[in-house]
Amino acid sequence: TSARSIRWAAQHRVNAFTVPEPTSRLKRNIEIYYEEAEKQGWPDRLQRGHWKFGWDAEKHRGFGCCRYVHILPNGQGGQQDLQRYKRALELQWDYYGPFGFAAVLSDVDEPMYDLHMKITADLIMQKEIAIVGTAEQVIEKILRIKQTCGYDDFLFTAWFEAGGYSTEEIEDQMQVFAAEVMPVLRRECGGGPTLPASQVQLVPEQVSAG
Repeated sequence: TSARSIRWAAQHRVNAFTVPEPTSRLKRNIEIYYEEAEKQGWPDRLQRGHWKFGWDAEKHRGFGCCRYVHILPNGQGGQQDLQRYKRALELQWDYYGPFGFAAVLSDVDEPMYDLHMKITADLIMQKEIAIVGTAEQVIEKILRIKQTCGYDDFLFTAWFEAGGYSTEEIEDQMQVFAAEVMPVLRRECGGGPTLPASQVQLVPEQVSAG
């Protein structure tokens, strides 16, 4: 997420995609990418000229983003799952921390964080790098990224995996997101790709030895 890397990507016809920065820094990074792309005459392998700001869904060009996403169940179970998910976030960031990743968590108007600081789940959630809450709250926070950054089209990736959660629990998160969050995002963001049902066989066939 350095300005140098972002400018290099724009110069060399490469899309940009980042994860762990707060929205104010994401907004600035998108602006850097587009300033450089315009300066260089909109480099594109198919020479299609100017593309939409933030992301262009038709041309597949621009700057995508990713956030951790976790939808909490309603009722008492929500608070229990919140504490569990916070432990999962800190499990991951206790690994990232010693590499100096705290530097990317500060907002544009803040001084750079101490590279050796303990990165807490509360901080990651406060910065909305982890989007956690009910389905309605998750929708609101995702749309805030689009609006704050000024995306025309929107390339958003949700990161569901979390330490200590089973495959089935992670798949449940995906199902809830698909059922309760995606329809609203499609409506508010102007649609999305219509893909055919996958015919990929995910369970391998068992072949007995002859």
